[in-house]
Amino acid sequence: MKNLFVDCSYLHEHAYLNTGIQRVVRKFVENAPTLANRYGINVVPVSITYGDFRPLTLSNLYDNPGTAQTRFKERVYRYALDVYVTGRELIKAITGRNKRIEKFLMAPSEEFGLSFLIRKLIQNPFKKKAIQIRDKSFEPFDQVAPGDLLLLLDSTWYADIWPSVEKVRERGGQVISVIYDLIPITHPQFCDDYLAQVFKNWFMASQGRVDGYVAISRTVRDDLKNFLQDHLEAPPVSERFGYFYLGADFKPATIDAMTVRQDVMDMFEDRPVYLIVSTVEPRKNHAYLLDTFDLLWHRDKDVSLLIIGRRGWKVEKLIERISSHPMFGKNLFFREDIGDSELQYCYSRARALVFPSIAEGFGLPIIEALNSGLPVIASDIPVHREIGKNYIGYCDIHDPESLAKLITGIEEKGLCDEVPLVQDTHGWISWEESSRMLFEACANICALDSGNLLPVDHRS
Repeated sequence: MKNLFVDCSYLHEHAYLNTGIQRVVRKFVENAPTLANRYGINVVPVSITYGDFRPLTLSNLYDNPGTAQTRFKERVYRYALDVYVTGRELIKAITGRNKRIEKFLMAPSEEFGLSFLIRKLIQNPFKKKAIQIRDKSFEPFDQVAPGDLLLLLDSTWYADIWPSVEKVRERGGQVISVIYDLIPITHPQFCDDYLAQVFKNWFMASQGRVDGYVAISRTVRDDLKNFLQDHLEAPPVSERFGYFYLGADFKPATIDAMTVRQDVMDMFEDRPVYLIVSTVEPRKNHAYLLDTFDLLWHRDKDVSLLIIGRRGWKVEKLIERISSHPMFGKNLFFREDIGDSELQYCYSRARALVFPSIAEGFGLPIIEALNSGLPVIASDIPVHREIGKNYIGYCDIHDPESLAKLITGIEEKGLCDEVPLVQDTHGWISWEESSRMLFEACANICALDSGNLLPVDHRS
């Protein structure tokens, strides 16, 4: 039986997170038994940071977002990250953006610089000590055999994964990377400066270290192929690229009111609520939403906006605008601690999902909302047209009035052709089908060198 090793390194260390990539990793691992039975493979989640190769279990990838312990972990993580970013930016400002100092501050963790020193002097010793305590006899790469596959599914751009990747290849394994988007490269203005640099370095470092790429949409796959054709002297052949779609059936069979906090239910009591689910970052266009709802509130429309998502980067002014808004706590809400049951409750009670992203790799909340029978209004960009087709409404992200008119129409006349009502029978794939689609894309790439190394299921 061949092994399919699934990188879950970042999620293992940040199990309290519950946004898009974390959901993909968890759902793929959850469907491991189905893949094992169908294809005769052994699916093993692993951590591959610091030159290590450790098996994980599904329980290692979950942390209840509603508990005090989890909230404390997230606060500590955010505080440490804020200190790191603030200190880095302060040094850059004091030194007048000296190029040599800036290169030291922004260097990826595998090159000499600030991140390298933090990893070598703090992270590595702590990690290695924890490994020694947990298991003194375990030989990390003994499990890897020729014909095995390592799937880089997690967001390990900040981590030093390449020593582990190279050891897998030395033992005859193949490596495939999942690409969620190229936004840090194509739209760096929407990202933390360090993320943009680190992701670009990680992506370019993957050349020659991975056997292929699988994107989360045709749009991202085509963007990826075009980028490599433009930037590499000898770009990989087209057969090295695949794509799959994310699933949508994360909702529980029933929603237990005991798992939904009272203050969450209270937000839906008095007025229609429009919902956005995403990390709070510039490309998600929350400022556009606030502009839209300011127009509606100025016109005495009694509607609410609920923002669900962990705050990201370059949003200090936006967060201040939200928290100091006169409607905050009345018609404007911001929640960072919503778990799956509560998220499904919100999907089931909201009037519509609003999703005005400027750039996107997929738009998972769109599918999750449709799967819950919730109407969707999204920005008119290529990937949303690919995913949403004619099931959703589209707004002009350069004109808040465009969205305001659609919401006003819903409130005054109900749903219409511009914003259709789609029941949860709209036919999107499940996470099981998504996992199979990802595996088959990987198998097709691996088969190029192996003569059908991994079995491929030719579904109609």
